[in-house]
Amino acid sequence: MLYKNHNNVMKLGAFIVFALLLTGASANAETKNEKNDKAKVFKDWVIECETTPAKTELCFASQNQTMKEGAGRLLKVSIGYIGPKGEPTIVAMLPLGIYLPAGAAFKVGEAKTQTQLVIQSCTTGGCSSVARLDDKIVSALLTEKDMTIGVKSSQNGKTLAIKVSLNGFKQAFETLKKK
Repeated sequence: MLYKNHNNVMKLGAFIVFALLLTGASANAETKNEKNDKAKVFKDWVIECETTPAKTELCFASQNQTMKEGAGRLLKVSIGYIGPKGEPTIVAMLPLGIYLPAGAAFKVGEAKTQTQLVIQSCTTGGCSSVARLDDKIVSALLTEKDMTIGVKSSQNGKTLAIKVSLNGFKQAFETLKKK
């Protein structure tokens, strides 16, 4: 297990609840930004902000990918300082139909190592997953051209590798305030 003492497990539990709130509220933030002429767009990334249960404003850089025109969302990636201590964190809404025991992972650029995404829950909107980002991953996100998120299909067991453009990510992420 990643966390060995009870205090850290409690912090992780609070973080997971917060990430679930974030992914559940993301649809509202998307709608808000689509209607807001002042939404900050940085090429393939948009800054979304919402009010937390503690009545503070939380902003993060997001990107949506759709399957085909009118076929719905394939993936939503949100990255920002959204952990319980304001740590860099990725929250991804993965597509339905993935093989949950295989989990999910991502890599940045041509990296040989992958970072596990913890799948927390699945709803009709997709499967919520989360991971904290260390300095090395953040640095790679700011300098590389893309990242790849991998999941396995529950129907045929094949790995689905979803490319996420990092075009504009550096500018979007740098506008976020570290708490």
